[in-house]
Amino acid sequence: PLAGTYGGAYLAPHFFHLLPFVEQGNVYNKVTVSGYVIPLWETPGPAAGSFLRATRIKTYQCPSDVTLDKNIAKDWLPGDSCYAANYMVFGNRDKVVSTVAADYDGKARLGATFTDGTSNTVMYAEKLAFCPGTLANVGITFGGVSTAGGTWWMRGIYRASTVFSGSPPTSNDSYPGDRLSAIFGGGRGNDGTYWYTGSASKPISQPKDATLTTGGCDRGVSSSFHSGGVNVAMGDASVRYVRTTIDELLWWQCVTPTGGEVATLD
Repeated sequence: PLAGTYGGAYLAPHFFHLLPFVEQGNVYNKVTVSGYVIPLWETPGPAAGSFLRATRIKTYQCPSDVTLDKNIAKDWLPGDSCYAANYMVFGNRDKVVSTVAADYDGKARLGATFTDGTSNTVMYAEKLAFCPGTLANVGITFGGVSTAGGTWWMRGIYRASTVFSGSPPTSNDSYPGDRLSAIFGGGRGNDGTYWYTGSASKPISQPKDATLTTGGCDRGVSSSFHSGGVNVAMGDASVRYVRTTIDELLWWQCVTPTGGEVATLD
């Protein structure tokens, strides 16, 4: 799920669930509360005096992203990330503009979810760690900076301020996402943020003045600082470099796993 319970971990964001598969089992296994794996807002990190949410996971960071460590929310650094998961794969594809928590778990399954074929469907894409630009996705002020968007791998966690009494909680007061969630391709956050669908969802690269509120970044799409494109991971585990000049319709056809198209990024 983009956020939810999976594999014994309760109410966790997508990239937390992936930790054991990217050689970060030591980080995953430290998150235990009353015998349950639940990543909380104030869960300690691997280093003394640190928080899990501020843990640097190098696999989730791209060296070419000049916005790393630039986010104004310093209590989360260096937990920023350069990659996002596709809502159309991992979320509820029938509710791309909903803020209901359950819609962030689309119960994705290999085979059943990918009727267009795993080799034709984008699972993950690059997304800049800090993206405060004021293009189309505007309207929220955070830390005194308007529309401070970005990407953090742990965004969407259960806050310790909500009472936890020894059994897994059934709801989460942080997810289903906000301006800093590692998402693209649909969905709406509980703070009003939305991620573009259709032709508007085409990725961008090297946005001008990316770390400025008046810059050219747009948190509603996938993005990178590579020249002219973004890297994506497909459902068959292949990695492709997609140019930002890609046809808008072709891009969206490769984002949707069940659209009935025969599109390919080749």
